[in-house]
Amino acid sequence: MKMSLKVKALTIGSVMSLIGTIIAVTVLSLAGCISIPATNAAISMRNDRLVKSAPVNCNEETASILRGASAQGNLDARGFRFMTWNVMKNVEDKWEDDFLQYGRNSDLIIMQEAYLTGDLRKVLERGLYTWDLSVAYSFMTTEAGVLTASHVSPDFLCILRSEEPLIRTPKMILITRYPLSGTDSSLLVVNIHSINFTLDTEVFGEQLKQIEPIVSQHSGPAILAGDFNTWSDERAAIVERTIGALGLNE
Repeated sequence: MKMSLKVKALTIGSVMSLIGTIIAVTVLSLAGCISIPATNAAISMRNDRLVKSAPVNCNEETASILRGASAQGNLDARGFRFMTWNVMKNVEDKWEDDFLQYGRNSDLIIMQEAYLTGDLRKVLERGLYTWDLSVAYSFMTTEAGVLTASHVSPDFLCILRSEEPLIRTPKMILITRYPLSGTDSSLLVVNIHSINFTLDTEVFGEQLKQIEPIVSQHSGPAILAGDFNTWSDERAAIVERTIGALGLNE
């Protein structure tokens, strides 16, 4: 199973955007608008009902489930359509139109910077998706984080959380598993929003390294995708080393 990875150069524009984001998040935090949960938790849509789960931390104990066979499912083992998108807090004009255009035939969608607004829930409901959001923080009363949606409910879910060293807000990794049709095999999906605001790559690399002992327990196909924030050659090299360690293909 191949994965897609985009690498971008660090430009003056992206530096200014980075500085602006730091300032904006810091101001919001100081204003008391952002609330960070004490423990990892997921908000899920199951059978048209919102479900808030207890902490679901990725560790050796939870990962041991991946060594067992998954239930029979109907994510098509012959092939499926997949979309990954950083929706940038759902603030762009007509983002709903873009979502419906590009995601309308997708069996699996992963999103970063997803704000669980009424508009996002309506778009997902229109696509008949079941979904899971790992909560990084709440802005006012709206939860935000990485979100994975599918026409099939996952039979495994766990969360990894790392902290941005400068602005102290979490960056999330959501790992879900989906049974594949007509087989005992399953697809593991790793949805990542990588750490961004650092002067070196140490914490960035540590966040990615957390994935390896979890994914290594899974014997079937896997997708590692998301917003890697690979705005330097050093960061891109760390992602490539992780890909190699997990036996994945770009």
